Amino acid sequence: MSAVDKSGRVADRSVVRVLGWTPGSRLDVRERGGLIVVRQVDDAVYRVDARGHLHLPLAVRRWCRLAAGDRLLLAAHPGDGVLVAYPLAVLDRLLAVPHAGGDAA
Repeated sequence: MSAVDKSGRVADRSVVRVLGWTPGSRLDVRERGGLIVVRQVDDAVYRVDARGHLHLPLAVRRWCRLAAGDRLLLAAHPGDGVLVAYPLAVLDRLLAVPHAGGDAA
C-alpha cells in the first residue's frame, strides 16, 4: 500500500526497484477499468523521476478519482514488467462481490 501525494507522486519506491525501473525509465501509464496499469516502454512520455518515484498523470488520477492522500495497493509483476495499482474504491468493489447477498458462515 502506498499513498499518492498532491502532485501524483507515489511515495513507495520499492515497487519501482523490484521492477528494475531506474530514474529516467520511460513509462506508459494507463487507466483500465478503474485500475492503473504501468509498463516500461521505450517511447513513452512519462518517466521515473530522478529520485526513483513514480508519478501518476493528472488525467489518470482524475479517471480513477484519486486525491492527495488516497492509498493504492501496488502489485508488481516483474516477469511481465507490469505494475498494477488498485485504488481503494476498486478494492472495495472487488471484495464486496463474493459477499453480496450471502450469509456469513
